[in-house]
Amino acid sequence: HIDDRILESPIIAVGQAINEIISMGNKAKENLIIAVEAFSNDNEELIKKVYENEKTINLLENEITIFLVKLASTELIQQEKNRVLNMFHVINDIERIGDHCENLAELASEKINKRITFSKEANEELNKIYNYVIEAVSTSILSFKENDINKAELTLEIESKIDKLEQKLCFILSFC
Repeated sequence: HIDDRILESPIIAVGQAINEIISMGNKAKENLIIAVEAFSNDNEELIKKVYENEKTINLLENEITIFLVKLASTELIQQEKNRVLNMFHVINDIERIGDHCENLAELASEKINKRITFSKEANEELNKIYNYVIEAVSTSILSFKENDINKAELTLEIESKIDKLEQKLCFILSFC
């Protein structure tokens, strides 16, 4: 939904870029939900869907980046220039979420092919981590949308919880 014609009104273009990045973030979040469901339920159709969504996320990253490069060369006040520069980091981070979803889909395929199962305790820990990850992604998207530093800090707190659960899971699975 971004169009070079709106570059003539840079402040409007910034708003449109924000909306597109939020859309990209929501697509990555949706893909995370699908990837976890594919992994949890050994669903090969959902694995394919993850790969399709990743292509869309990569396309969005490319198109938004091109638009941001053009937007960065327009007349913006310093605060908006900083916001645009931050957007480059945000879309890179969102694209990385997409890559992690793809990795999870690969693990789901391997789990299916090798008929790997996890203990009840391991599945419970994986589910806890998943819930925190979804919360972190949702909070991050909201933080970006509202330009809210407090929500960004909350995301860091959630990340700390994820790190602790990851250590516990590694102990349970004895592979880290």
